[in-house]
Amino acid sequence: MKSFTSFIKDSRRLAAILLAVVILLSVSACATTEPQNQTNLDSQNETNDPDQSSNEGEDTDAEQITLEYWDAWPGDPQKSIMDGIIEEWNKNNPGIQVVRSTTANDPYKTKIKTAIAADEAPDVFFSWPQGFTKPFVDAGKVLPIDEYLTDDIKAQILPGALVEFDGKTYGVCCTQQVGTFFVNTKILSDHDLSVPKTWDELVNAAKVLKENGIVPLAVGQKDLWPGMWYYNQIALRMAGPTMVVDALNKKASFDSEPFIKAAEKLQELVEIGAFDPNVLAISRDESEVDFFSGKAAMYYGLNAAAGNIAGSEVDGQIEVHPFPAIEEGADHTSYVGGGAVTFLASNNTEHKEEAAKLAIYLSQATSDQLFLTGNALPMWDYSKFDESELDPIQLEIMENIAKPAEGNVSAWDIFLQGEDAEMHKQLVAEIFGGVTTPEEFGQKMQAALNE
Repeated sequence: MKSFTSFIKDSRRLAAILLAVVILLSVSACATTEPQNQTNLDSQNETNDPDQSSNEGEDTDAEQITLEYWDAWPGDPQKSIMDGIIEEWNKNNPGIQVVRSTTANDPYKTKIKTAIAADEAPDVFFSWPQGFTKPFVDAGKVLPIDEYLTDDIKAQILPGALVEFDGKTYGVCCTQQVGTFFVNTKILSDHDLSVPKTWDELVNAAKVLKENGIVPLAVGQKDLWPGMWYYNQIALRMAGPTMVVDALNKKASFDSEPFIKAAEKLQELVEIGAFDPNVLAISRDESEVDFFSGKAAMYYGLNAAAGNIAGSEVDGQIEVHPFPAIEEGADHTSYVGGGAVTFLASNNTEHKEEAAKLAIYLSQATSDQLFLTGNALPMWDYSKFDESELDPIQLEIMENIAKPAEGNVSAWDIFLQGEDAEMHKQLVAEIFGGVTTPEEFGQKMQAALNE
């Protein structure tokens, strides 16, 4: 019996131990399983409840991204348009908020150069292509955006919009400049003249108008760059866009026949009195007042001048055309102009993908809005718009000057950098002033760029 009693006691002890083990294992299993189930549920809630996801993103600094953006548009209409574009982005991207800072044009140039040199550039910033942007790219301060330009995006970009250096893309221009030949058809018809289509016709019209006391061609050379547009366009006709770009990139010489001949053509206009006798003392604004009040017959310059037509004394009299062709020239249709403004992403941004996508978004949205409001020409496809919504003169410039052109080259003070750009404008002014010969012009231009 004693042995049996011992067996019972031992069995009870064993059962108790086994029960304890079972309970312990059950508790452990529950402790492990319940948090896993809760985590999965929370994950599903985050995925299926966009409001909860957005709210959590707004309240959590780790998930909230803020991008700093600078531009040079402190005045309307650009300011209001850009404010609306940023507001729309922030509304549609609650986890990526953009903070905008704007500064007037000239102070902005100093501000952005200083910030980039100090590695304090914003995530995304406004810039001008070619010469202004190139030093930033050369210093490795700008983010290439090729991987973010999908085939769908590329299909919507107009020719010449990409800001490219050494095979990489850094930006997409939102607007473009198109050199436009504005003609007062009433003045011409009053003197039995038609719109000049060739150089010889332009020279003849200038002589006739000068004899009748009318300024043939408006220009404000006090500001230097307006006269440069005339020379740049004539040089484009004589040399063609490829040679012009090669010369600007120091791969061809300005001390060569096409550029010297272009200087001779400009000198010819000066000598026959095609411009106001006080051309060197007249500002761009003053020259445009003369043209849009009917005191000058023709004007070559920025397409933006078209905004002055409506309500002016010459409203209904102005036509827009390509600059006259030059028979012996290498090109008959190209124009001075191209991408005017772009948006770049800093290579130092902590949010490269978001910054690159913002820069592309700003380009397209700005292109659309500025064209729709008649304030600039687009660099993105505009066929989606109803033509009745567009400014008829700006649309005509796009359809009859920009679209048929064989090519284009930006105004040289955009393409060139710093002192080179200033030297070029000064040398053109010397032709207007009659103090340098075409041969000296070519020599001085080439010497300046070789320094």
